[in-house]
Amino acid sequence: MAELRFSICGAAPVQYAASPLLALDVRIEAPEPVESLLLRTSVRIEAGARETTPDEEARLKELFGNKDQWSRGSRSVMWTQVVNVVSAFSESTQVAITLPVSYDLAAIASKYLRALDGGTVPIRAQFAGTAFFRREQGLSAAPIALDREASFELPVRTFNEVVEQHFPGSAVITVKRELFDRLEAVRIERGLASFDQAIEALLAPRASRPARSKRGLA
Repeated sequence: MAELRFSICGAAPVQYAASPLLALDVRIEAPEPVESLLLRTSVRIEAGARETTPDEEARLKELFGNKDQWSRGSRSVMWTQVVNVVSAFSESTQVAITLPVSYDLAAIASKYLRALDGGTVPIRAQFAGTAFFRREQGLSAAPIALDREASFELPVRTFNEVVEQHFPGSAVITVKRELFDRLEAVRIERGLASFDQAIEALLAPRASRPARSKRGLA
């Protein structure tokens, strides 16, 4: 087994990325020089380890049920699994592990993070893969020890910065194609310039709409 040690030093949005990405700054330490490293990282949000406010609990009901049901499950949310190839290093190195950030509210991790008012959320990264070493007899490989992991308190604002960087002032939802076509038809029929205006028109209070005639009523 390769007895590598891992720690997470920080997290930040990836600038100028084509899609929303958040980078974990991961420090790797090794007892001997490493020729290369095939690293698999699984990242989970440990939602059960975070205290929540009443407002957050109301928004999280869809994910975890009522507050009195929360103790029945771990409330550990899978974020992603990624693979990286790490270049040669001696003693230690730092590598950016990039996590995809979805603004689709159907994605559980994003839905959870969007429900939080602020503060931090505990995440846990588990590491696996293969380490390659250059030794006298040639190149040798060893699996990374199965218990390698690191924890980090991720600021909620960092997640929000990633989202705002790519979708400033916006939200993204997934709808059936048929419903999208109907919304498009309403937009065109009413001569509206955007889907925002079409949705606002459909959600307007009934009191603001013209009263319908009541023919045939006394």
